[in-house]
Amino acid sequence: MYRKCNLLIISTILLLFYNDTICQSSIIYQPATTNYSYFPDNILIVRKRLDRDLKEIPNMMRKGIGKEYDIRARDLIQKLEAKEFMSDSIWLGFFNGILNEIYKGNPGIPRYEINMLIGRYEPANAFSIGEGSIVFHLGLLPYLSSESEIAAILCHELAHYQANHSNNFIKEYYDFLYSEEIQGRLKKISRSGYNKTARVMEIMKNMMYDNSRHGRYKELEADSLGLIYLKNTRYDSYSCLTALEKLDKIDSVTWPLIPYKTLFDAPQFPFNDAWLASSKSSVLLAQGSIIDDKWDTDSLKTHPDCINRIAAIKRQMGQPTTGRLNLLEGSPFEVFKQNSSYELVEGLMDANEYGRSLFRALVMLKEKPDDIYLKSAVGIALYQIYKHQKDHNLRYILSLPDPDFTEEYNRYLQFFNNLRLRDLSKMGYYYCFNQLEPYKTEEYPMLALALSQKMINQEEAFQQQKNIFLETFPNSKLIFYLK
Repeated sequence: MYRKCNLLIISTILLLFYNDTICQSSIIYQPATTNYSYFPDNILIVRKRLDRDLKEIPNMMRKGIGKEYDIRARDLIQKLEAKEFMSDSIWLGFFNGILNEIYKGNPGIPRYEINMLIGRYEPANAFSIGEGSIVFHLGLLPYLSSESEIAAILCHELAHYQANHSNNFIKEYYDFLYSEEIQGRLKKISRSGYNKTARVMEIMKNMMYDNSRHGRYKELEADSLGLIYLKNTRYDSYSCLTALEKLDKIDSVTWPLIPYKTLFDAPQFPFNDAWLASSKSSVLLAQGSIIDDKWDTDSLKTHPDCINRIAAIKRQMGQPTTGRLNLLEGSPFEVFKQNSSYELVEGLMDANEYGRSLFRALVMLKEKPDDIYLKSAVGIALYQIYKHQKDHNLRYILSLPDPDFTEEYNRYLQFFNNLRLRDLSKMGYYYCFNQLEPYKTEEYPMLALALSQKMINQEEAFQQQKNIFLETFPNSKLIFYLK
């Protein structure tokens, strides 16, 4: 839902947020708040837009295209119901402030049709859904360097919406699938008695290749229009290039080496080096589950090579405008960039992705070894791994090593898959006790300490700590962990 925001007011709020975050960082990071009314409000917007879009479809196409619109809307509503997007007014104010600068210089953009959604998702991505929603993944923010680069990405997605690329793609897909030629080929395959699946897949594969080539053209078109939008703002138009250069290097980013022995060695329960032993069998097992006859993923990419896109933008740009990298006073961008990594850990916990949440928290502890929020997140995730292993459901939150994963992520998976239940329980308990006991009156440490009691079957101690938590934090969103 779009709300007018004054940049000066936003700057003041963000300066308070900046100062408050710095003060709290020595104790514990406080995750973004949840505005529960935000989600039903946005669900209503999605439904109204669906009704609008359905009315604009020609009658003869309404059944097929309408079904695709309905699927798109239901998928977005499902994500809103699961609260996968951030509803915190400060985070929304930051992104809407950047959007407002884009709108000021581009009055032709239908600003009241645009809805900014910030997803706590790991993949470094942003996209236009097609009905007016622009989704920005928090996983993209750590790779960027300024508001201006965010603006460049938002201009690209606004260009997709303005050019109606998503809806046009659905129509073209519908036209292809229900064309006389394809319907005739599908009927012929249906009447045949052999190899039906492979022949249908061949048709779909050819369609994907055609759409891939078409999609690359649409990306270049969005780059071109997005550059025009950005040059009409006070931001630096060269950010179109720097943002793409960063995206081009994302796949080459490597995770730092996690110091497991340093983290989990305890006087009461010394670290066992055998826990770090590698096992080729688990990698080979995971490798055996990969389908051999998979499509060439490079040939199915929807985005063209970033280098080619950069070259096309340079040809169009000419002399770049000398603009500002950041417009909000106090340089709040760096605070949001830093906090996005915390919000990814929190979001993964909220989504029950405890294996990924634990990995990210451990990676961050390499740089911030005294961070109490991260230590608490580790304790909470360790309990979840213990619980799932005890219930024989570990596979739902922790994968086996896989050759498609990075070396350090495989090392992490191997380490936790090596741990026996009794070792995991003691390691988790003593980690929480040694690291969090001095902070036991704080919300997140108190929860981690309570859960650690369950790992060593101290039910009475757990109940006592649970009661203290409920009395101290009666409205905490973390209460469900104690049920």
